[in-house]
Amino acid sequence: MRGSYSGVTDNQSKSSVARSFRLPENWDEMLNEEAQRKGVTVSSLLTQMVRKHLVVDTFYENRIVVLPGELFRQYIDKIDPDDIENIRDYCKSMISAEVFMRGMSYDIHSILWVLDEVFGNYYGWYKLSNHDLGNERRLYLQHSYGESWSRFLRTFLESFIHELDANATTESDSYHVVARKHGE
Repeated sequence: MRGSYSGVTDNQSKSSVARSFRLPENWDEMLNEEAQRKGVTVSSLLTQMVRKHLVVDTFYENRIVVLPGELFRQYIDKIDPDDIENIRDYCKSMISAEVFMRGMSYDIHSILWVLDEVFGNYYGWYKLSNHDLGNERRLYLQHSYGESWSRFLRTFLESFIHELDANATTESDSYHVVARKHGE
């Protein structure tokens, strides 16, 4: 584990430092265009990039494969549903590893952070919405990869969700997976 990153997950420090550096003019133009497209400042965009590098990329140097979404969907649709179910234990260990390698404690807050930041935002597995509806918490995972991917995501969530709450249930369709934690 990288000791200097231990327990650092996000903007935990309230203070900040200013940095300055040089970059080619055409990069500056590209940064300005991207920031404008995203509706943020260039400073905010650069902060997001550095954050992604420190919080995610440094843990996975040379361990991530990126595929275009449609190619990935074609591949995942060919996997036997039983094979997806058989990876439940590995899925659970993935969540634990993501939490522990960052020096976090294994609790609902850390798990939600990993689900959102790592698997949702950076891996692009889904878009996560987390809603607290009085006596029910709902995790809503939306994606565009079809039924097989929903089956995988449901298996992924079920691999650890029942350990956290016996009242939790999951359901899915071709483009969504919903996990519900029912009231006390």
